[in-house]
Amino acid sequence: MRRAARRPLARISPQLRTGTRALTVSAHTLEHPTPASLETHLSSLPCNSTLLFTLSTSIQSVDVGPLLSLLHSFPSSYSLPSSATVGSHSRRTHVVGSFYQSATHTPELAIAAFSPDVEEGERVRTFYCEASGRAPASVGRWYRTDEPEWPEDERGDAVGELEGVLGEKGWEGVWAARGDEAKIELGQDTQSIVVLTDGTPSPVLRALGAYKATTTGLVAAATPFLTGRPYTLFHGGQVYGGGSVGLGITRPCSAGIEYGVEALDVPTKVAGARGNLLLSFDGRNPNPTQCLIAALQARDGKGRSGITKDEEFYLAIMEPGSPTPRVVRILSGDPSRGSISLETEQPLYPGQFVQFMYRPTAPPPPQPLADMLRFAVLPRTDELAPAPRTGEPVTRKGFIAASEGGFVHGREPAICTVAGAVLGVGW
Repeated sequence: MRRAARRPLARISPQLRTGTRALTVSAHTLEHPTPASLETHLSSLPCNSTLLFTLSTSIQSVDVGPLLSLLHSFPSSYSLPSSATVGSHSRRTHVVGSFYQSATHTPELAIAAFSPDVEEGERVRTFYCEASGRAPASVGRWYRTDEPEWPEDERGDAVGELEGVLGEKGWEGVWAARGDEAKIELGQDTQSIVVLTDGTPSPVLRALGAYKATTTGLVAAATPFLTGRPYTLFHGGQVYGGGSVGLGITRPCSAGIEYGVEALDVPTKVAGARGNLLLSFDGRNPNPTQCLIAALQARDGKGRSGITKDEEFYLAIMEPGSPTPRVVRILSGDPSRGSISLETEQPLYPGQFVQFMYRPTAPPPPQPLADMLRFAVLPRTDELAPAPRTGEPVTRKGFIAASEGGFVHGREPAICTVAGAVLGVGW
């Protein structure tokens, strides 16, 4: 096997738009926020702003209430056209938010204020959608017995029904349960979307993809021990335990991802795939798992018979018409059969080119950058979070939010779960 040059996957940084900018975006992260420091910050924002905020789960529960009261009472001097109708819900609001995980366990509050030029026709619309997808199968995990079970999905029982769904909607249609379709009305002039979701946002991402706008955002942190809800999302002064909230903006954004991974081998053409399974390669060795092991042997310079459970590897998928690949986490591989399972709901197709990747060093904690929203993926851990750090209130330029669940990106929105990856967004 030809050994790949060890260079990082190309860093794609968002290029902020230049020239006349009618939309104003103020992005800041408040460390160790207090009601006084938050009130001072809010008083500096244009009163016609629409707010997107995320609270870190490191904030003590007794401190959450006063901060939320200030955020939800943020003034608006006049009524913005920021309503969104979702199913039977119609609400006018200008504040949405959720929780995230601080990489440094610092109590933080990230705030982005969007101030459109209404006279120029710009709009910032908010939405809440209660739809949520199916949770993944769970073994040996605690779950609430009072929550309703998903109704049985009987598609495929009838002869030829599976083939019909495959032909009409592909594997996405097979994976989607009946009744989990979402409807989000933002306006056809929407060009960029920022969304905060629960852990299973598949139907919401499909609905947002219909706008062909650039979607970015975060899978929010779980909050069962902080608020008593699986997730905690805010919209229009209301609190929700699931679903998604977000903004639809009539101005386009620039977005880029820094994956921080390096190539293990050269790009290879996919011969066989089904759903999220990579089955075979078009090459001298059609067995994908054996190819991955061979690449690791070439890298390490020593014999290796398999992959340990603590190692994480990734697959870069070259998308037609896209200058940058999509990178997904490898879940498992079978050396005898060759198949590799990927952490993605977007199917893999024969004919695509893919490349094995790895992370050479542990990712550094993500940091905010001025004039930008940044969303990051934290490494998964079963360890208990340490006690929150203490300190004086500090306001930093730039918005930063992270979670183990990943971030949302793309015109056909997908979730990135590559630990250490960072998405930057600017307008």
